Amino acid sequence: MRRLSVVMPAHNEAAVIDRSLRTLLADAVPGEFDVVVVCNGCSDDTASIARAAAPQAHVIELDAASKSAALNVGDAAATAYPRFYLDADICVTAADLRTLADALDGGDRLAIAATVAHRWRQSRSWPVRSYYRLWSGLPAGSAGIFGTGVIGLTAAGRGRFDQWPDVVADDYYCDSLFTPAEKMRHPDVHVQLDVPGRLPALVRRKARVRNGNLQIRGEFAPTAKAAPPSSLRDVVRRRPGLILDVPAFLLVTLAARALAARDRRSGRQAQWRRDDSRLAPKPPR
Repeated sequence: MRRLSVVMPAHNEAAVIDRSLRTLLADAVPGEFDVVVVCNGCSDDTASIARAAAPQAHVIELDAASKSAALNVGDAAATAYPRFYLDADICVTAADLRTLADALDGGDRLAIAATVAHRWRQSRSWPVRSYYRLWSGLPAGSAGIFGTGVIGLTAAGRGRFDQWPDVVADDYYCDSLFTPAEKMRHPDVHVQLDVPGRLPALVRRKARVRNGNLQIRGEFAPTAKAAPPSSLRDVVRRRPGLILDVPAFLLVTLAARALAARDRRSGRQAQWRRDDSRLAPKPPR
């Protein structure tokens, strides 16, 4: 039987980690998954809930809140490949990871991710809905393995780097290590990601993403590029109805750039923080 490793960093994820682990392991064969949960800097019951939800998992507790440290500690404890890195609020099934592993085993790809479906339709904020309606059509919204919450690497893929760097955009860093032919988003495996429930939270999130990505481009991947300016025009040309969403999209984009620039000038390091305006995640049906 093939054995797969799962590394799950978790910082104050008591509200969601039970659902994520139980969804993953519900249909798993005993011994199929080597699950390592690394609780970092938690002030809640994340660790005890994880142990109750997945007694077979290796639950590690770190004092410091650091996703990069959690990823490195998880890697040191994990034993198998392909190896999957899962955000603690993501719901995927054992069948999903088998499908991703099969795709890695059956070709020349070294890295893989799920396809993202944002739950923007359920947001109560019309600017948030409007932003994501247009964003979902952009090439940057469907390319690469970043921003999915689920990344799988072969042993050769993981061998591309030593330690996970201390950066916010760890997924963008990982994405930058592979050519388009070496990575893919699997069209048959989907994860639902929540969106901010309010416009200010969306602007803050996009500012953190921008600064995190700029850090990667500046320090690790100077050739990495964002989507070209023509992308927005091309999307609206293909889907004229989206022109109504352009004002909200530009408002969020420009406000996020201004906030990101202000944070850089002040020397404030981008950090991921929990967004309590998000909708509660749902397991796949």
